[in-house]
Amino acid sequence: MSSSDFTVGMLPLVLSPTPTDALVRIPEITLDKQPLDLHIFILAHLRSKDIITFRQVCRSFRRATQFKCVWTVPLRRIMAAHSLSETVHLSKKLNAEGLERLSQLQGRLVDLIERSNGKFIEPHQIRILPARLTQADEDRFQIQSSHQGYVPRVWWTPPHDAVVEPIRVP
Repeated sequence: MSSSDFTVGMLPLVLSPTPTDALVRIPEITLDKQPLDLHIFILAHLRSKDIITFRQVCRSFRRATQFKCVWTVPLRRIMAAHSLSETVHLSKKLNAEGLERLSQLQGRLVDLIERSNGKFIEPHQIRILPARLTQADEDRFQIQSSHQGYVPRVWWTPPHDAVVEPIRVP
């Protein structure tokens, strides 16, 4: 028996490369190359914390977590754990981002449902800041706009007293 032959059970097995081995060779199967449906199916069995972790792996996983169906499953689990019915119709009114937020805040979700008295839970925005200062804020704090080429440097000496010194941006 040569070095490439050995016996498995009663049958001899020959380990020699043949031209057909290259044709039969299966390419490496990775999860990120699988279809989106498979990702969504996997996400349906995870907790909301695990879904967030899954999303941080790669771009294709992040895309899979942006569907409403992914976030309705953890919400239904939370509602079942707290013996809440689906009369609130959360999945009908909220978008995927709202469902994601509620599934992460389980205690708040239960409070919202208990206080809703069978009414719909309306989506609402959390604190959103404007992209720029308003003209009233610029006048109040004596800030020159950055569109003029100046960036304000503000030092707060005593409380409520601001010293503004514009610096020329190169």
